[in-house]
Amino acid sequence: TERATIASPSWRSVLATRGRKEQIEGLLTEETPSELRFDRTFALSVHERENFACIANLTSNQTGQVSVIRVPESLPTDDSERRRFELLGSWTQNAPVTDVCWSGSRIFTSNGEGSVMMYNIPNPAKFSPKEKPVIYTHQKLKGSSAPAMPGKIPHCPGVTSVRVNPLDRNLFMTLENLNLHIWDAEQTQDPVVSKKVSNSANFVCEWSPHSANKFMVGGVTRSLKLLDLRLLDNSKEGQRPVVWKQENAHAGWIRCLEWNPFVPHWVATSGDDARINLWDLRFPNKPALVLSGHSNTVNKLSWSPTHCDVLASGGSDGEMKIWSLNVEPHHVIATPAKFNQPVTGVSFMLGDPYFFMGISLGGEGAGVYLTETFLEPLIPSQFQDEAEKEVETGIFFRRFDEAFEKSLDLAEIWNNKSHLEKIPGNSEKVPGISEKIQDEKFRRECRERALKILELCYERSPPDPEAEFVPNTSTPEFIFQDELKQYTYYIPPNFPQELSIEASAGVLEKIQLLKLKLEIEQFIGEAQVEEILDREKEILDLLNKDFKAVSPSLLHNIVKAILPFDYIKGIEFALELSEIYSKPALWTEYMIPTCRLILSPSIYETENPKKTALPPALVTMLNNQEVVGEQLEFMRKFSKALWVGNSAGKSKSETNEKLLDVIQDEMPSSGIIINAGYARLVLNTFLHCNRYGNFYERVDTLLKATEGFPMNQFFRDQKSETHTLLQEFLQNAQIRTSDSSDTSKSRAAIVEIVTLFKLKGSLPKSMEDLLSPSLAQISQDLESGLTQLGKSQKSQAAKQAKKIVGQIEKIVGKEAAKTKPQISDLLSRLR
Repeated sequence: TERATIASPSWRSVLATRGRKEQIEGLLTEETPSELRFDRTFALSVHERENFACIANLTSNQTGQVSVIRVPESLPTDDSERRRFELLGSWTQNAPVTDVCWSGSRIFTSNGEGSVMMYNIPNPAKFSPKEKPVIYTHQKLKGSSAPAMPGKIPHCPGVTSVRVNPLDRNLFMTLENLNLHIWDAEQTQDPVVSKKVSNSANFVCEWSPHSANKFMVGGVTRSLKLLDLRLLDNSKEGQRPVVWKQENAHAGWIRCLEWNPFVPHWVATSGDDARINLWDLRFPNKPALVLSGHSNTVNKLSWSPTHCDVLASGGSDGEMKIWSLNVEPHHVIATPAKFNQPVTGVSFMLGDPYFFMGISLGGEGAGVYLTETFLEPLIPSQFQDEAEKEVETGIFFRRFDEAFEKSLDLAEIWNNKSHLEKIPGNSEKVPGISEKIQDEKFRRECRERALKILELCYERSPPDPEAEFVPNTSTPEFIFQDELKQYTYYIPPNFPQELSIEASAGVLEKIQLLKLKLEIEQFIGEAQVEEILDREKEILDLLNKDFKAVSPSLLHNIVKAILPFDYIKGIEFALELSEIYSKPALWTEYMIPTCRLILSPSIYETENPKKTALPPALVTMLNNQEVVGEQLEFMRKFSKALWVGNSAGKSKSETNEKLLDVIQDEMPSSGIIINAGYARLVLNTFLHCNRYGNFYERVDTLLKATEGFPMNQFFRDQKSETHTLLQEFLQNAQIRTSDSSDTSKSRAAIVEIVTLFKLKGSLPKSMEDLLSPSLAQISQDLESGLTQLGKSQKSQAAKQAKKIVGQIEKIVGKEAAKTKPQISDLLSRLR
């Protein structure tokens, strides 16, 4: 084990002033043995799950050689326990190998004669080099050559790069000269698509690990191009497949590009200018960050598979470096190896994410293990208490099992403090501020502390990988730095679960529940009702799994918060809850307080309802789930009809007709509206529509139900005032219109008078005496109008007469109509 030359543990101050490098503990390196040092090594690719690597080199006979090696699974400090590099097999090709890509059980290699070879390797530990490869030939490159022109790169018959689509493993792409080719691994004859993508040679191409359709290319032109596979079709000539482009991305040729495995719009590139540029594709004008530390061309890059801010690089200066985007100003945190020749391959091992290896053109190689001791200075922290720092440490090292459990324990402690009835420290209350306000501030701070701890257990929301990269006019540095801070402190988006120690399902459910309850309490306290409504489905899903997950008081407060903001949503939420808590015992505990809230003020309210026990009539109704369900459903539909009518710009008459339909179809079976406000709305709707018969029926029912309650007097007063309105209505109905065939007024009046005949005894004597002459006069007007209408539209007159007969018989009944001479006589004439 060798101590690597890396930044001092006090890098925060040292690097900022001198940039010196000193030896520290914590970084373990292992050089490849001499038997694995292949001269003129050009390419390196690693297995995605286990510690195996594939190396390509040029032999002394100018042929290509490909070797599979086993890589140490870690580097313990005790030499006796160390598992060293081991050669598992090698095979040769007739042409020099230019690139290698290991994808699943396949290894793809490209060569200098225009071919790609694919080897199936189901088990690298038992690989047989005698396996015959599948060969893909670029036909137009066979035997081709061209003289070099001044200032131009000579035509090369070789394939410079091969890359497999990580989201569609049957697709791979190759680069040769100015062209890009997309291949189907099942078809060896010709590429699926071929396209010229540049005016000069391309060296590098990479698929996006976040979108199966996007990839990027770069090379001699120094420009970067992001292309969309869906637009790269030979049949669509003239359609540009380039969806993002950056001219002069480097001051020299571009040698490498790597997509960040977590953030879809971060791409790192390197080139002959010895710089590493980090691009945020939303800001194409300049790099979001520039890393300078190599003294020559930067040939290779590799992102850490566990931390979005950690990057490894290798350059023609022979140095392998480790970078952290968070460590300013130089960002270099280690130079673990320096070879005698240029570095030609660098890669983190996906099977052991804290281990990476590099190779050089001269065949030298090294594996580097990043220990926790080495990485500890990189842990971002926002807490002061040691217990909470332990959670941050567990999250940083992806030990989610212990970190989540610790986070849950700490959050529950703070949550319990937020529900204390008596807040400690009353002697230290701030003068001039009420104790209630100070106590609420303490509770709010406890909730915020608990939420902040639980937030560490949640992966950040991933950006949309298919979003168009539209240039943003905002300042890129601030947006990038804010994202970098978020993604390094919390679990980054698109984190591969196989690289972590997962917490148990039970702990995850408890975290989800506690976080949801804390958020709801916070939203209620801050009146953020929209946030509550956004989580409505999450709350209901949780309650359907465990109805005791949320306390009755919290559910009550949720409905209480929603009602002033969106009354209909509040009623609908209560209806959903009524389905969950339908059992009698649960109904009493969970639903009665909430239902009383919605139905208040009720028609049974006393002068001071807060100091008086609930009236027996109201208690009986609240305990009856069917009765409450009818009341809530009526209020929901009535409110919806009223809101839709007002918001859609409908006329008052149209809205009133819709309200009448709701009253007719949804009126509770008892005929009583418990909510006093809705009871008044129903009565007013009848009056606006001249439905006096319906009004008197409903008001008499309400008078009987509210006997002995304050609302009874209100209904009496409204009934008394309505007598005058009815008298005016009857008098106006007897006034003929200028159109003698218009029977609308007389038809409506007759229906109301017939209804009122049923209510004799509840009307004043003077009103009852007015009904008979009014009916006689209006009947005469109706007959005259129908007769006049029948002269020109006989069928229409007959239709109207038939409709009126049906309405009258429905109101009084066929048999009852025969016992009332005036009505019976009217029906006969109408027939």
